[in-house]
Amino acid sequence: MSAQKSSINLLVAEIHPQGKWDRIYSWTANTAKYIIIVTELMVLGAIGFRFVIDGRIAAMEEQIVLQKQLLDARATEETELRQLLTGMRSIQAMETSKYSLSSFYEQIQVLIPPSVIVQSLSIDINSSSIAGQVNSYDTLLLLENNLKNSSILSNVSMSANQSAGGAINFSVTFNLKLEVQ
Repeated sequence: MSAQKSSINLLVAEIHPQGKWDRIYSWTANTAKYIIIVTELMVLGAIGFRFVIDGRIAAMEEQIVLQKQLLDARATEETELRQLLTGMRSIQAMETSKYSLSSFYEQIQVLIPPSVIVQSLSIDINSSSIAGQVNSYDTLLLLENNLKNSSILSNVSMSANQSAGGAINFSVTFNLKLEVQ
């Protein structure tokens, strides 16, 4: 007897029209899977982009820290340069106005009472100062009045404190009134 031939038919014949659920299943199996794949690719791209941006932010923060350290290191140099420029302006102002600071020394020393112990006397076109010591507040008051009532000084400010030995330490800052000769 001969064996019967059998065949496999992979095509399914649709006998009845597709229902609502069959169409949803068909759409999910075909179209929705591509939408999900594209969405997942976009999410992976966003995550990768985030890693790139985080790396750039970290590098930028390192650059900021380095620049801040560099600026901090140069801050003292800038201060010294500004002081040098101020001194040069003072010298230039003296050269153009033909002032002699030695005459100011003499005039200021006349204003200081004899009982005042002067520890330092600094005269400059921009800012001048006197530091010293007195034995009584009366002498300190006399010094302050002499300096404030002087015609060659302006912006006189004084600070004082009493030391352990009873002497009074003081510091005076003032500006010179430079008049055109």
